[in-house]
Amino acid sequence: MTEDRCLFEETFGCQSKKDQISKAGPTRIATIINFSKEYQDGIHIDLSERLNLDPNLVIHCHRSCVSTYTSKHHLQRHKKRSADESPPHAFEEETKIGRKSFPF
Repeated sequence: MTEDRCLFEETFGCQSKKDQISKAGPTRIATIINFSKEYQDGIHIDLSERLNLDPNLVIHCHRSCVSTYTSKHHLQRHKKRSADESPPHAFEEETKIGRKSFPF
């Protein structure tokens, strides 16, 4: 990743942002990794490998992008949306197709 590109370019589509790109060190990277695991978006895989190889790793991103990504409020919204979009539980599906019947 080059210095002029934000880590979250694909996530937030921030290519046209005029904000200055900032540097994020190992502590901020660890936070991003933890949130990525919660989002289950795969960003943590590459970052974890890179951080293991270089404990002083520095990445580039917009401050607003990393703040949004690591926002507990945004994570909760993401989890709620994901839960709303997930398929019904197996027993509910089986009930719908008649394999099991529950008296409720």
